[in-house]
Amino acid sequence: MSADRRQRLLELAYRYRVPILEDDPYHTLRYEGQPVPPIKALDCQNHVIYLSTFSKAFFPGLRVGWLAAPSGVTERLASLRRSLDLCTSALSQCVAYELLRRKTGHLERIIPIYRARRDAMLAALDRHCRHMMDWNRPQGGFFVWAELRDGVHVEELQEEAMRMGVTFVSGRPFFPEGAGGEAHLRLSFPRLTEDRIEEGVRRLAAAFRRCRDEARREAQSETVAAQARPLV
Repeated sequence: MSADRRQRLLELAYRYRVPILEDDPYHTLRYEGQPVPPIKALDCQNHVIYLSTFSKAFFPGLRVGWLAAPSGVTERLASLRRSLDLCTSALSQCVAYELLRRKTGHLERIIPIYRARRDAMLAALDRHCRHMMDWNRPQGGFFVWAELRDGVHVEELQEEAMRMGVTFVSGRPFFPEGAGGEAHLRLSFPRLTEDRIEEGVRRLAAAFRRCRDEARREAQSETVAAQARPLV
């Protein structure tokens, strides 16, 4: 969200007395552009519960999350957490503490790698999928969002792509109330090398062509069948 939209959302929260849960695991992973402040940084009335994690900025196995919220909220959430599993692994918390205390420069090393992999995915999409889908250029985070053309349904593409050894996340769960997203997908780039990203996008394009051609054949068959029906 742009800074302007964040500010307007916060003003609505103040007006209607509705809290905001801001889940922001990718804030420190920015590859270009000007940083946008979290909604929590704009909040002067303690309406925002800010949630983040160390698993994205450091490494996936470090399953340590954290939040910033009014003390009454943190106390109630801590009580709920203890009812589930007592607490996060003490070892994981110690590792997170040492990483922060030692100021290892991990982000400075990992961001150029992620940026190169993002650029590799964008370049591969431009080579192989230019006339098949539209996509964004993320300034940070882990994902490229794309929208399919030619009426190809994302679930059909997902099935075909999986047969070719490629996976992605359908966009449907990210739409309000499950409505929409039939042509949207989310592609992840951080964990793959640039050559594997190239091969994955090439296979995705081949899967798209198969789905598109099959849809066209079905449409032609329906047209022929309709024309062959006798008029009554």
